Amino acid sequence: MKIEYETQKYIQGCIKTCEKNKHLQQVAFSTFHNCLTQVCFTCNVCRTSLPELEQVKMKKNQSIKAY
Repeated sequence: MKIEYETQKYIQGCIKTCEKNKHLQQVAFSTFHNCLTQVCFTCNVCRTSLPELEQVKMKKNQSIKAY
């Protein structure tokens, strides 16, 4: 699964597009992190606005596996 780091506005647009195309997806918003995350199983993409996750991935220089 591909992981994308985007703005909340961009992710909201993706959610609407995937909804329109009847994709199977899961969406969550964290009030603690002020973060929006979408997992679209049809697109095989996880989109998140959580910048800490991107920094962890860059520090470790490895992929984050999604199951």
